[in-house]
Amino acid sequence: MARFHALAPPSGKLIDVEKILGGSERKCRLLCEEGGPLAAKSKQLFERLRAAAPSLSTIPLCASHGHSISTGDFLLGPPLGTMPLSADYGRFGSYQVVFGEGRTVVFDWDVYNTADPARDVAGFILSLERQALRRFGSIRALNGAATLFLETYLNSGGNPQVAAHLPFYKAAHCMRGANWEDRTKSAGWSGRAEAMLEEGLRTLGQ
Repeated sequence: MARFHALAPPSGKLIDVEKILGGSERKCRLLCEEGGPLAAKSKQLFERLRAAAPSLSTIPLCASHGHSISTGDFLLGPPLGTMPLSADYGRFGSYQVVFGEGRTVVFDWDVYNTADPARDVAGFILSLERQALRRFGSIRALNGAATLFLETYLNSGGNPQVAAHLPFYKAAHCMRGANWEDRTKSAGWSGRAEAMLEEGLRTLGQ
């Protein structure tokens, strides 16, 4: 992943913080339709995401949009205007990696775009946590693998600023994960959706 971020040419859509917040707001609205704890926790998570976004603006780089976006009942704050850019896999997860004979192959490139590299890193970590929740009943069951992945990424030349940006992007992935559980509604979905929202809140509460 660090090599991909360093060498792959940025291409496709720019996924900036405004888009992340806009997508999270839409998912929050859908979760609110369920009422109860999912509604309350999704609203709380979105508010924390919105509050956390300006903390990323201390990282130098790239284009400014220069305006705010109003999305219904939620007002998104001023855009950050700056962020580190790299090629972005889009939905990088452990289920898209094949290991064999000393090689690593990644497949499913249909959402390749340009974004903060922390988005890919957060997505992979959350994919491990979702697997842990489904297979072992605990979101913490694969924490060792997640920690090793992050350490390896940073020690292999990954952008050192990723660690500071990771909570925001992981929390946004948590909102998406909760929304996915809501959409699919497989057995035990509500408990997993609530666990995703709680993990997002915990991540931004650190």
